[in-house]
This record gives sequence, structure tokens and C-alpha cells, in this order.
Amino acid sequence: MLLGVIAAVTAILIGTLVVTKQWRPTAAGSATVEAASNQPSTNGPSTGSSEPGASPMTSTTAVPTDSGSSSNPQISSREQVLQTSSGEARSGETSSDASSSGERFVPIPGIPTGVSCAIETIAVPGMYTNPPELPEGAPPATRDDKLAARVRDAVKLAVDQFNLANPQCTLTMTAPDTEHSDEVAGAVAQNIVADPTVLASVIASYSTEVAAMAPIFQKADVGFLVPLSKTPRVNQGNTWSTYNRVTGDDETAGRAVPKYLENNLHAQRVLLIGDGQGVSPGIDKLIVAALGDKLVGQLVVPRTTRDFSDVTQQIATKKPDAVLFSGDPRFAGTMVASIRKGGYTGTIVLKESFYEAGFLITAPDYADGLVFGCTCAPPDGNPEMRGGKEFRAAFLKAYSEEPTDYAAEAFDAALIVLDGLAAGKNNPADMATYIRHFSGPGITKDISFDGDGEIAGEPFYIYTMKSGKPELTTSIR
Repeated sequence: MLLGVIAAVTAILIGTLVVTKQWRPTAAGSATVEAASNQPSTNGPSTGSSEPGASPMTSTTAVPTDSGSSSNPQISSREQVLQTSSGEARSGETSSDASSSGERFVPIPGIPTGVSCAIETIAVPGMYTNPPELPEGAPPATRDDKLAARVRDAVKLAVDQFNLANPQCTLTMTAPDTEHSDEVAGAVAQNIVADPTVLASVIASYSTEVAAMAPIFQKADVGFLVPLSKTPRVNQGNTWSTYNRVTGDDETAGRAVPKYLENNLHAQRVLLIGDGQGVSPGIDKLIVAALGDKLVGQLVVPRTTRDFSDVTQQIATKKPDAVLFSGDPRFAGTMVASIRKGGYTGTIVLKESFYEAGFLITAPDYADGLVFGCTCAPPDGNPEMRGGKEFRAAFLKAYSEEPTDYAAEAFDAALIVLDGLAAGKNNPADMATYIRHFSGPGITKDISFDGDGEIAGEPFYIYTMKSGKPELTTSIR
């Protein structure tokens, strides 16, 4: 009887140990891990928020703070965080989620695997709330907010995929709102560099906010990538060695669109219309020089114009094969509607994407057939590159929205940081150097940066609107 009791107790103890043993992932270097689904983990929102005033997306992973209790007072706050955060709790959490459904998770091509790290953060500051000026009748969120949200969501997708593929890592993301304010953007940047876990940043804002944040990132040696800013020569002379732009600037259109007009449309008579503001005058100079005698006229139409009779008269007189508009697409809607109503049936080319609230409100019935250029790749990336289709499928599954303009570029920006982390660059200064000297494939292009941090060899994409959706026509280099 005594032997029976001892055997029973022993069995109970062994069973308890088996049940309570924490699960440990196997083969961290495997490209395939168990996952609940091929979508971001449940630590982040299930849909990309583009509602006005929506709270910025932030990581739910607890980040230890510097309590001052370190046994070595010479260790930096970042080192304390990394030493006290082995990532084991996060690894167990991810692995538990991953094994719940038995589905096989295969990360998007380009997501590195076999990486071990402690807590690291990618900061994605951006213009997430509505800007102060909204066109009358605008939808709740304008293109500006949608753009920033797509950048944020694309980076979040990369972070979640990375965590699922690398359960021995704890990568988080923070997305503070710059509120369409350069002053707020500067304050946001100060908060970012004060976070000892921040490894790099992807800025979801336009050029003026980038310029407000850049000196702060530069002083702190925090590398940052820019998918949305397109002001030409924003970092001329390499003012910021930590700056890197993953898209072409506005002048890319001035170099690429004339090539499309000549080589693809075979246009012999082109009428150029600018609005005299912003980047339009600079682009116009490039276009005039490139088109030469194929340019039959050049008009400057201020954005406040409401009567386009002079424009329609010039078109009737010049009889152009194509009309090229180099100004703000928000103003283009009113102008395009007037030109079409005036009887012009030829090709109208815009120098950039016209997913603008103002355009869609003023010219909803005149979008089809329009041609526009963009430094942004299609939702499924560059067809010449690998991983774009998987990216689009994962983005759609995660957010129920198409990853339109600049989402793929933002994903590429995140991939560069992930590659750096896989290469062991686990402090901001080393990561900044790694990003600047990066050379490799993304889903939108082969990526490398010149001495000013500008993208090298950027393709320019030409789209045609068909049934309310842009269809890739060709790419120009």
C-alpha cells in the first residue's frame, strides 16, 4: 500500500510539472512558425484607424523604465532596459497565440527570421488627425490622414509579422500624433529620442514636419526614413546624416512625365498648365526643357480660379494631344471638370496621385481615363520585385483596406530597420549607419541611398483611372 501511495504522489507531481512548464519555441531560425493567422498579432488594432481624432496606435508591451536602481550607475538607461527585458514573456505570449489554431504562418518575403533581441521600438510619428483646413463636404478623414494611417499600418504589419516570425524578439511600435503642426512634431521627436528602447523612426508626415524633427533625431543619432516627404533637395549637403528618403521627390515627375508623353503616348503637341504655387514652377521648368518644341503652350492658372473659359479657349486653339497639369491635385478636380465640360476629349495627365478629398468632391464624374504619375508603387508593390502580392494580401486581411499610395514604401522602410536588427544593429547609432549604407531589394524597388540620403534609381509609376480605380500602366526610370 505504501508503495502505491508513493507512486500516485509521484505521478501527480510529474503531471503538474508537465502542465506548468512554459512552452519554448523551437528552431528560431525557421522561416515558418505556428501562427493564429497570416495577419498582425492581436497586440495591435485589427483595423487601420483613419477616423478623425482616433488614438494613435501604440504598443501594448510594457517597457521597463529607468528606476535608478541599477547596480552599475555607469550603464545607460537604454542598456538597463535591454538588460532587464529578455523578451521571454513576449516570446511565450506570441508562441501561445501562434499555436492556437494550428495554421502555418509564413512571413511576407523580406521579413528576416532567426533573430534574437530584447525590447526594441520603431517610432512612427505622423499627421494622424484632420488638418485645420478641410474642403467643404470633405469626408471624415482626408487624404493626408489616410496617407499617414497607411504608413503607420504598413509599419505595424511589418512589426507584427516580425514578432510572429521571431518569437525570441520583442519589437514594439509607437505612433504619436504630430497634429499637422511643426511645433508639435518637434515636441514629439523630443519624446521619441528620450525613449531608451527606440531604435529608429519612420516619419508619416510631410516635409515641414520632417524638417522640424530631423535636427532632433540627428543630435540623438536616431536614424529615420521618410516615405511621404517629397520636397526637392530637403537634405541637400547632407545636413542630417540620419535622414533617408525611400521615395523620389516632386521633381521626379518633372523628369519622368515628359518621357512618358514622348515615348509612350507619342504626343507631338502638349499643353502645360501649372498653378504657380508650391513645387509647380520648379516642375514646369524641367518639363519645358524636356519637351522642347513639342510644347505648344504653357499656362499658369491660380488655385483661386473659378472661371476656366480662358483655359478651354486655349485648348481649343492649340489643339494639344495631351494636357499636362503640374499643380496641386486638390485644385485639379475643378479644372479637369471644366476642361471636360468645355469639350476636350484628349489625354489629361496629372503629375501625381489625385486621391485628394478636394479632387474627388469636385470631379467625381471625370476621373475615369485620367492619367497620373506617382513615385508610389501599386498596392501589390513593383511587379519586378518579390513580396508585393503577399504584402497586399496580408494588409487587406489585417485592415480590410487596399494598401494604396506609399503603404508599400512604408513597408520597405520597416524592412530596412528589420534587416538592421537581424544584422545585430541594436542601438540607434549603429542602426542609423546601417540604414544610410543599406543596399538591397524591397517590394517596391532595389533600395540604396546617395550621399544626401535620397533614394537612388527611383522608378516613377504611371496609372490610368479605370472604373474609379488606378490601374498601373507603366513605370518610367
